[in-house]
Amino acid sequence: MRDYSKNFTSCTKDEWLRGIESGRSKLLTFLPLDQHYSTFYSRNSVERRLQELGFKGHLEPAYKTQHFQVFDWDFSSEVWQHWTKLATEDETVLVASHRTNIRAAGLLLEQV
Repeated sequence: MRDYSKNFTSCTKDEWLRGIESGRSKLLTFLPLDQHYSTFYSRNSVERRLQELGFKGHLEPAYKTQHFQVFDWDFSSEVWQHWTKLATEDETVLVASHRTNIRAAGLLLEQV
């Protein structure tokens, strides 16, 4: 039986970073975002949903239509639960008050 640990050598930091950046390693450099997709058939319903997601602007559609699609990217609920718990234990972790801003930045509204 061969003992692979005897001749083991680790790669250098640069080799490790190149491997990650190449994409072949399939390692993520940050937590993935979940995409949620919704279709709305009235301006009022899409405006209500946008407000729920933290949108504070004014909806100004480019076309006169009542058909809207909202693509919302957000961290998973498990990630938010973890961060919220951390925030109660560590005052340097700011989560709850910034979630709306983070989600609003990940919103894409498309008119169909």
